[in-house]
This record gives sequence, structure tokens and C-alpha cells, in this order.
Amino acid sequence: MLSSTAGAGRGTEVAPQVGVQNLTNSLRALTLTAPRKSDQHMPARPGYGSAGRGIKILANYFTVSPLTNFSGTAIHYDVDIKPKSERGGKEASSERLMPVRVTRQVVSVLAAAQKWPTGWGFDGRKNLYAPGRYFPQEETTHTIEIPEDDEAQAQAAAARPASAAAGRGGGRGGGRGGAPQPAKPARAPREFLVTIREVSSVDLRYIFDFIKVLDVIIRWVVSNDPAVFPVGRAVYYAEGGNTNLGSGMEALSGFTQAFKACQAGLLLNVDVCTSAFLKRLPLPQMMAEMLEMRSPDDLMRRPLTQIQIRRLYKALFHVKIDINGRKKTIHGITDRGADKVTFWNEQAKKDMTVAAYFESTGRKLKFPSLPCVNVGTDTKSVFIPVELCMVQAGQRRSKLDGKQTAAIIKQAAQPPALKLEYISEVAQAISRQSKEPLGVWGLNVSGNPACYDVGTDGAWNLADVKFTRGAKMDAWAVCSLMSEDEAEYGNPLSVFLKDQYQMLTKCGLTLAPARPPVVYAGRTTSIQQLIYQAVEACKQTFGGANPRIIFVLLPTKDTGPYADVKRVSDSDLGIPSQCFVASSAGISERFQPKGRLQYCANLAMKVNAKLDGINCRIMGDGKSPVRFLPVLGDNSISFFDRSIAAVVASRDGWLGQFASRMLVQSAGTEVIVELKSTVRDLLIQYYRDTNGVKPKAILFYRDGVSEGQFKEVLNHEYKAIQDACKELEAGFKPAITFVVVQKRHNTRLLPTRDGPVCKNNILPGTVVDRSICSPYEFDFYLNSHSGIQGTNKPAHYHVLVDEIGFGADGLQLLTYWLCYLYARCTRSVSYVPAAYYAHLAAFRGRSLMTTSDSSSEVSGGGGAVNFASIHPQLANRMYYV
Repeated sequence: MLSSTAGAGRGTEVAPQVGVQNLTNSLRALTLTAPRKSDQHMPARPGYGSAGRGIKILANYFTVSPLTNFSGTAIHYDVDIKPKSERGGKEASSERLMPVRVTRQVVSVLAAAQKWPTGWGFDGRKNLYAPGRYFPQEETTHTIEIPEDDEAQAQAAAARPASAAAGRGGGRGGGRGGAPQPAKPARAPREFLVTIREVSSVDLRYIFDFIKVLDVIIRWVVSNDPAVFPVGRAVYYAEGGNTNLGSGMEALSGFTQAFKACQAGLLLNVDVCTSAFLKRLPLPQMMAEMLEMRSPDDLMRRPLTQIQIRRLYKALFHVKIDINGRKKTIHGITDRGADKVTFWNEQAKKDMTVAAYFESTGRKLKFPSLPCVNVGTDTKSVFIPVELCMVQAGQRRSKLDGKQTAAIIKQAAQPPALKLEYISEVAQAISRQSKEPLGVWGLNVSGNPACYDVGTDGAWNLADVKFTRGAKMDAWAVCSLMSEDEAEYGNPLSVFLKDQYQMLTKCGLTLAPARPPVVYAGRTTSIQQLIYQAVEACKQTFGGANPRIIFVLLPTKDTGPYADVKRVSDSDLGIPSQCFVASSAGISERFQPKGRLQYCANLAMKVNAKLDGINCRIMGDGKSPVRFLPVLGDNSISFFDRSIAAVVASRDGWLGQFASRMLVQSAGTEVIVELKSTVRDLLIQYYRDTNGVKPKAILFYRDGVSEGQFKEVLNHEYKAIQDACKELEAGFKPAITFVVVQKRHNTRLLPTRDGPVCKNNILPGTVVDRSICSPYEFDFYLNSHSGIQGTNKPAHYHVLVDEIGFGADGLQLLTYWLCYLYARCTRSVSYVPAAYYAHLAAFRGRSLMTTSDSSSEVSGGGGAVNFASIHPQLANRMYYV
């Protein structure tokens, strides 16, 4: 049910109608129509879910009410902006994209100068939409002056950097280049040429064309708020409630906004977002924070080690900085200080160090022994002393360590009541800001959230519970990456192993009576040597048998040793490994064994899954249709110029075991290129593991696809599955249901004040397939899990093909039940396990990819990407859980 008011009161309830008709009626004043037939390539909704009971929940969608004062067309303009001239009078290349902050400023100045009416919007790149014809139909060109930044003016007298020819020392000094020029006076305002050309008149009766225009308008409106800055599809608040993440980063909160065509009409979706950003700091201060030092002075106390240099290179690569008011990007870092890096001074006709040059001009460096950063090009390196550099604000960072991730999650994890309050405040601000601009387009945004009429608590424990099928573990070994003195002192490893042994037995695994051998780290022993020693020790203990699994004790949660362990076990040996961390297990003098039984139980679930056991299953008899329904899932993760794609498929009738296949393809590839041969291989494995059962149907969950990629993925991957079946046997045509799982969306479902809750969130098993869903396609939101902290995020399932004919209830219920079969925890998970497993397998593939180690990496070059493939013995086992 849709309510037009929020809070304790309740507005008039309107029953949602089916399909496009309701969307058209809700915006009758705009005479919107359904999408063109060419746009429709998905199955129509077969009906609505009716199982269970209806409840009312809030969603972060806001009503967009139609007015009567819009003509129904928009004018689309192409905008080209470039500097009028570069140094020496040469015009700038039009191929190089201007920074969005500059193009927005240029267009704003032009609009103010020419007194454009309100209602227009600019996307910051090329597209400008207006509700009327603001310019002549022929192309027009304007000259706009933009003053230099205040900071640029203040820094204009600073030194110009020394440069050296690339390839002469690779960042170690010895390059030759032109002599640095003297400092220049403050620069005059920059001039830009703005060319505007009318592209087309857009008919806004078609809803998706209208939404495309409205998204540009609303984004332009909210981005002009001086309190925020835009990044990607979101805007962030620069001040207020920021969390220091260390390493020169802080967590900033903001919001996203987008118009959606839904059953309830045209709605505005508003959601909270939190991301990590680099702080605006002098580069030496940033480097000190990245190396966990108190101040830049600590950088000078002793020479930086190669490990520290490499750490700085990885952290600073592609970071944008200000130098003398000019924006530059770091491409490398020297492994020597400014007092060692040399260049050819053309004026003095001699080689000299960067530090000596600045001292000779009366600007002695404060940190001469610190490295220089390379901000040059592929053909010419330009080395800059770090103390002349200021890190630009507003740079989003995605690579975080464990502590930083925990801190940003803590800031982002708002309970539903606070999230609702935050979202409502943002929506009310948008409503105020957009009242006049959107009013020109015949729309008005409500500042109140909508209320819609739409199972277990989502968790259990393993107390006195045995797995459905316990695995056999008749030979195993333990490898400690901690020394024996450290691992066995205080809270010893040996006691933990006894507790783990008891838990494995209690859960139904069959273990050999002999205790496993333990191999401890030495001062010079590598991880590979330790694991091989553990294998040999296992053979001596268990009569020559190879270990079925190797337990590995990690001293910390550092990803480096973990990746090394997995490369040896998963690629070299073909023996699954189970890592456990000293802090979580309560091992050594430093850590206490708090929550050990639950930790041992979680390890038991992973071990049983890796050894072909089944932890739990959907109840039912052997004739249940699910026994003849292989479930597939896939995902991909990019790494440098490569993408790791993983496809998993169920091997058994109870959906407890999943085989995997890993594929390496070019980064940016949207489809799984070799899906046909992969599915063929997995179906053969299913046939073998089920004693010759041919699947009557295939259920495929596809992860990592946006709505704009639906058609491409459907055309390639659905056909690939069909072709794989044809290759296996003539006439073999199982029914296929193809479902996209989306997690990166901005929909939040929130409980009403008097509605049922589970830990302040909506109940697990809550399905929404009305009001905020597509008016004509088969999609639904499913909240399948019980939240631990913050506000739950439902998964969005979009059905691209449904040859099985599940219907609404069938697919919604099966998907929800499957979420209880995840092998790694005693909870229902937030999206279907097949997609989860594919993500884990792809992530494991990423840990098996390495770059060649060379000094060129530090100075700015890159190493070749190497991939260690999964051992054939593990291809059909769940080594990745």
C-alpha cells in the first residue's frame, strides 16, 4: 500500500495497480507512455507473491507529483569545453577530458553571464538539457574567463619541479633534462572556449527518456549545494561526522539520488552512502600517516627501507596532488631521496641533484633525504620533492585494511530509525532545492518516505546439532606461522586443537584417533617450506597418507601470508587449507580464548564443506524437484588489466556441494566469454555426481550485472547455456530460468513504527514485488537475512528468462530457502549462496594472481600479471569457502 504521509500519522492508502497502466495514470498530466517495444526483452511479471502474510514497511522512495505546466519536450545540447590556449599560444587538445569541477564552473559562469532561466542541468561532461530553446539551433561559441584558485595564486611563486628523461636510472637518479625555469608570477584568469550545439528535441512522453533527463537535472541541483561535493553518482558532505581512518584517510558520508519508474508511479530514490577519502594534507604528512609515524620529522630519523618505499608506492599510485597551483598525478616514487636523484641542468651544463638545485636557488629542502614523486609521462619522468606537494581533497579510496574497513562500516551502519531520519532530512533538502527547477518540468518531489504493503529469525546455532553429511578426515596436519615458543605460551595452540578436534567430532565428522602433527615456523623458513614439511609430517603420522586438509595458524589477519598459503595449497599441492587467526582463536600470551566454541564451530562448517560434506539442506523427500535442478552462479573481479570470472554449479541433489571453474579474461569484459564450455563441463560433473541424472531444468543466478547490461548478458550467456546443453546431447533442452542478483543498489526497506521487527530491522523473508518494483518486468526485493548491525540491504532479483515457470511465489520461496544453505555460517545470508560462492571463488582467483617484482614498479613501471591456476584435484571441491 502506498501512503502519501510519513511518521505516526497515516495518509490515504492507494492500492497499487498492475503494470504500466498505473505508471501512466499516476503521471497523467505528463501523458507518459510505456517503453517502446524494442526496449522490452524481459518476461512479464507472472503475478504477485501471495504466500505468507502482508505487512507494511517503509522504503527510501519519495513521491514525485505531476503538475500541469510542462510541454513534454526537452532540448538536448552538446557542450564542448577546452582551454582557449596553452603555454606558447597553442590550443589545447580537445581529446583530453576537462576535470568535472572545472567544466561545472565554466558552465555556471556562462549561465550567470547570459541569465539562463531556471530548470536546466549539465552532466559535467557533454550533455546539457533545458526545458526550452536557450540557444540558436546553429552552433555557438563563447569565451569564458575563470579566475585561478586562491591557493594557486598563493603558491605561484613556489619552485617549478626538476625533470629528468625517462629511462635514465628508473627513479634512481642519473637522468638528463632541461634546467628548471625560475618561478613565475601569479597567473591571469584562464580563458575557455565553450561550444554549444543543439543535438535533438527529446520526447519526454517515454518514461526512460524522461528519467534520463531528470537524473541530470536533479544531480546538477544537489551538486550546487556548497556543503557537498560530487563524486561519481553520489555527493558527499565535506564536514560533519567524519571518521579518521588513519593512513591519511577519513570516512565521509553523503547520499545518492535517482528517479525510478515503478508500479506506484515516478519515484525519487534517496540513499545514504559512506566512502573513504584522502585528506587534504601536505604530502610528507600523508606519507608519515601511511607509515604510521607521528610526524614528517620521523621520516628523517633513518633512511626508508625498501618495504616502506614499496608501501608508499602502492598507497600513492595515481594520487592527485597540487604543485604550484597545478594539478598532477603521481605515477611512481623514487627509491632514493632528492639529495641522490640527479638531472642534467642545461643552464649550468652539469648533472646535479634535485636537492642541490633547489638549494642553489635559495630554497633549501626541509626533507632532502625523502624520495621524490614522479608526475611525468611515459616518455619523460618529472621528479618532484615531496614537500612541494599537497594532496588534493575528494579522492575516493577503495583499498582499505581490516581496521579501516571496520571503522567505515561502523560509521555507515546506522540503525533503521537513524537511517530513516537521515534519509528524510536529505529528501526534504532536495525537495526544497528542486522545487523551482523541477517545477519548470511539471514535477514536485515529496519530502516524506512512502509506506508499502508487502518468516524464522534468520539464525541458529550448532549446539547438539550434527551436519547433514559429515566428512571423513582420517589424515590432517597443522602448520603454525608462529614459533613454537610463541604459539604454545600462555594460551597454547595444543589446547585449541583439542577443542577443535572435539567440535569436529561433535558436528559429525569422522576423524582419525591420532592427533595431527604440528610444524612451527622458524626464523628462515618460508611459508612454502613449512607447508611441505607439514605434508611430510602427516605422512609419517598417518601411515603415508597425504593430509585431507591442512590447518594453518596465522599470527595476524594480514592478507599477504594468507595469499601465500592459498597459492601453495590450492595451486601447488591440491590440498585444501583452513586458516585460523591467533587473535580470533585465543592463542598465545597476547590473546584470550573468548568465544572459542563458536569460532571452532564456524571452522567446522568450512572444513566439512571443503571435504565434500553437507552442512544443511532443504527438507523434503528424494523426489523433490530441487534434486533435479542444478543451481549455477557466477561473478567476476578485476585485477590490473585482467578479470577473474568464476562459475559455480551444484554437484548434488541437496544443493550442498558446488564445483567451480575459474576463467581469466580481459578487464572490463561484461560477459563470461567462455561460459559455454564452462557450463558444459559443470553439467558433466553434475551428471557424474548424481549417478547419471540428467537435469530437467537449470536455475542460473547471475551476479554483478547492472540494468544497462541486461540485454548484452542475456544475448550471450543465456545462449551459451543453451549451446552447452546442445553439445552434450542432441535434443537435450532443459528449461532455463536466468535470474540477475543485484546488491549494488540504493533501495532500503525499513520497519514502520508499529510494524514487526527483528533486531530493529524488517523480518527475514520479507518480499517486496509491488509499488517500488518494475511495472512490467519480473523483479522483486528479498530481505533474506537477520541484520547484525545497521540497516539491512535487501537483494534485488530480476528475472530475465523463466522457462521453468516458477511463478512469483515459487521463485521467491525457493530463493529464500536457498539463503539458509550457505556453508560458512549458521545464518541465512543476504543473497543466494550460488552467487556468494561464485564471488568467493573469484576472490580466491584474485589472491592467486601476482605481479612480477621489480624496481621498475617503484619508479612508475608495472610488472607482468601472473596467474597460478587451481590444482585439478580441487576443481570440484569447495576449497574457496
